[in-house]
Amino acid sequence: MNEDVPKLGTFGALMRFAAESEKDAAERYARWTDDADLGGRFAALADSHRKRADQLARMVQEQLNEMTLEPITGLDASDYLPPEDPPSGDDAAARTAWARNLEERLARLYEDATRQAGHVLGGAARALQRLARQSRRAIEEMEG
Repeated sequence: MNEDVPKLGTFGALMRFAAESEKDAAERYARWTDDADLGGRFAALADSHRKRADQLARMVQEQLNEMTLEPITGLDASDYLPPEDPPSGDDAAARTAWARNLEERLARLYEDATRQAGHVLGGAARALQRLARQSRRAIEEMEG
C-alpha cells in the first residue's frame, strides 16, 4: 500500500480525508470550466465541492471536536482516492467518465463513513448521508 495514503483510524482522520477529497475534486473540476460542451457542469461541480469542503470543516470545528479521536475500523483511504489523473485534451466523454468515477468514489466514502459516524454521532451521519446523495445525484445528471 502507498505510504502517502492516510490511515483512516479515527473519525478525525476520516473527516480530514473527506475535506481534502472535496478540495481536490473542486480543483480538478475547476480545470475544465472552459470546456465548450460541459464547462457549466464542471463549474457547478467545482463550486459544489468547494462548499462541501467548507461544510465538512465547519462540522468538525463546531460539532465534532471531541469526537475526532474516536477510533474507527474498516475504512481504507486507498479505496476512495481519486482516479488516475484526469484525461488531457478536450474529450468530453472521457472527462465525463472520469468525473463519474470520482463522484462514485466520493459517494462510497460518505456511505461507508455514514456507517462509522452512526456509531459515533448521529448528526455527523446525517450530514455524510447528504453528501453521498449529492454525489449520487451528480452521477445521475452525468448519465441523464
